Amino acid sequence: MINTHLTSVAPPPLPPRQHQSVAPVMVPYDLLPKPHSRGLIRFMFTVVLLNLLLSMFGFFYLYKNGTTQRKQDMKSSFSHAEPSMQKQHSHHVEKRESHTVFARMTVLQPTTPPKPHPGHLKWDMRHSQYSRPHINYYNSSWLTIEKPGYYFVYSRVTFSSGHSTIPLTNRVDWRKTQTGEPKPIMQAFCHTISTLCTASAEDVVQLETGNQLSVWTEDLSLISYEETGTTLGLFSL
Repeated sequence: MINTHLTSVAPPPLPPRQHQSVAPVMVPYDLLPKPHSRGLIRFMFTVVLLNLLLSMFGFFYLYKNGTTQRKQDMKSSFSHAEPSMQKQHSHHVEKRESHTVFARMTVLQPTTPPKPHPGHLKWDMRHSQYSRPHINYYNSSWLTIEKPGYYFVYSRVTFSSGHSTIPLTNRVDWRKTQTGEPKPIMQAFCHTISTLCTASAEDVVQLETGNQLSVWTEDLSLISYEETGTTLGLFSL
């Protein structure tokens, strides 16, 4: 054997092993596959992250546009439906306001016994009700219409005594303006008197702005002022 510690001669090659028919193949180091570098890993990570961000941005953009479009569609449909809704709402408001236009007048009790003469009844404003500004009170006996339309008008006059020749009359007078000539539009009569007699009249009347209504009778002294049966009322339809 050669002592390698005392000489510089290279050792002899190893003898071939037994049962070895194929010589080992030596692959050069330069041809071996190299591991992936850190730069490639960073590049791939950047690409994946960028794709994720783009996907999230695209989803958010589509979601926002879809929500905005739905809101616009709802607003458009509401704007198309709004006129009809507003019209219906206005109809109900007008109807509700029209029912608040009313009057119920109570006859005024005279301080002294009235003389037997014809005339229009005077109203007690402490116990009467009427809706301003649609209806106004004028000159003790008249109601002035400020809102035109169809009105249900009723009148009741209660008499405490009769007369041999004068009919017990309940007449509703109408005039176009304050200076117009009164014209009867409704009348009712009582023919017999036992204790009390009430003459009632009612009708649907079309009234214009400025028209006036009052109640007239043949003899103011025959009316029962102690009772609440003498009244003039109306309300709009």
